Amino acid sequence: MLSEEEYQDAIWKFNNTPSTITGKPRQHLRAIFREKIHEHELASRYPPFEPLSYKPFYINCKTTEQTLIHLIETINDSDLFTLDAESICIPKKPNEPALIQLQIIQKNLFSYVIFVEVRHLPNMHERTFILIQELFVALFNSNKNIYIWGSIDELKKFLNFNLFSSSQIYLSNNINLQDEFKIFWKQHHPHKPKVSSTNDNILCICETCLGIQPNNPWSLKNAVAYQLNQWLDKRRSRSPFDIGLDPTLVHLNSKELAYRQTMTTYAANDCLSMHHLIINMKLIEQQEPANELSTEPDYDISMYSDSSDPNDLIVLPNENFKINQSSNLNQQNNPDVEEISSNDDEPEQPYQHININNSSHNEFQYERANISNEQKRKIHNRTCTLKQRKKLYKHEIIRRGIDRRFTITLVKKILRERSINFGALNISTSSLTNRTSLYIGIKNPTLLSKYERETRNLFSTDHYNEIHSQQRRSNSNIHYSHHHHQQHK
Repeated sequence: MLSEEEYQDAIWKFNNTPSTITGKPRQHLRAIFREKIHEHELASRYPPFEPLSYKPFYINCKTTEQTLIHLIETINDSDLFTLDAESICIPKKPNEPALIQLQIIQKNLFSYVIFVEVRHLPNMHERTFILIQELFVALFNSNKNIYIWGSIDELKKFLNFNLFSSSQIYLSNNINLQDEFKIFWKQHHPHKPKVSSTNDNILCICETCLGIQPNNPWSLKNAVAYQLNQWLDKRRSRSPFDIGLDPTLVHLNSKELAYRQTMTTYAANDCLSMHHLIINMKLIEQQEPANELSTEPDYDISMYSDSSDPNDLIVLPNENFKINQSSNLNQQNNPDVEEISSNDDEPEQPYQHININNSSHNEFQYERANISNEQKRKIHNRTCTLKQRKKLYKHEIIRRGIDRRFTITLVKKILRERSINFGALNISTSSLTNRTSLYIGIKNPTLLSKYERETRNLFSTDHYNEIHSQQRRSNSNIHYSHHHHQQHK
């Protein structure tokens, strides 16, 4: 907020722009002062914007595989997102892309806000880079609703970073909230003409009376002010978002940390304010925040290939995930392996920290010399998964909220009965939403739409009960036939 002296000075300079300054320079100068005045008036009239609870995550060369896997799984378990992007100003040149902000909105109104720092990404040959690409594969999906203040075309300037393709960004259901809000405001705030002196105090807030031209879009700042009665601070819009917001990237002093925190809050609020507007406009159902939230990664992910090869079984363990080794070996000899179990009676194995070597062979160096062959095999399986999942799940069908009684064996049987040719299956239960999701990797992408239609009503509780009822009737008929046959003997 400006001081009273600065505010009056800005008004004077706006009204007394020298006549010697003409054309675009004059327009630009007046726009700067107009924006300062408007920002001060909003800050004076409304309290600062207050977001709902969220947890920030930074994606850059320091991000671990475990964190990325957790974020991918959270995206898979969510269907509602907001997205924004920031650029840096280059004198006499077009702005350069620097930051992508993605909000993952979860069922309890708690959010993750991810900051993809494109100027600090890992090398393309590193496994973490592949996982970042996988994150965007999970995001740009027909089941995902992404709200953005403007057009998704804004992401085209990020294509040079090879995180996604130009066609990928249109696979999701992208909603221009800026356009939606303009329609919403016109519908709810038509012009109110003064018909008598009795209603002179009634303030009309239609677009015309607010000074917003019919063909001009709304700014996010104005939408938050007039709809939410809060001030969204936009004074950091020209900040150097390429310096690295993650405090772990480099050693920082307290002043540098505070500066980055201010920029991070600014970038997060662009997404979080859209979320607030979506709720206020009743574009999504109102939900109650959860009392207790688990924000730590907790994975139990098994991947299965439609093959009898035991090497097709891949497990991604986290730091605390314990594998029943004897059960694992037995299941590897079974082509219809159903699950990997966690054995709570088994002593917890120490965590082996993995360093990725940047050599051309991407070999691993283990910090512990006494790692057993079995432990090495599990770590090796984890790294192989990164490549296999990219291939096996390039074209996939996702069924969320399936009945947990469907096992891998039963799912395989149902798909084969319907002649659905799949390449891999993955059943995962989120520790955050407690929902179970089924991921079906499809071999032939031309059949993806057909298979999506055929599986639309499968694997629900109703579907499971129907199968169970059919089995009971079948068993009853068998029992009756056997009894009838015995009577006639």
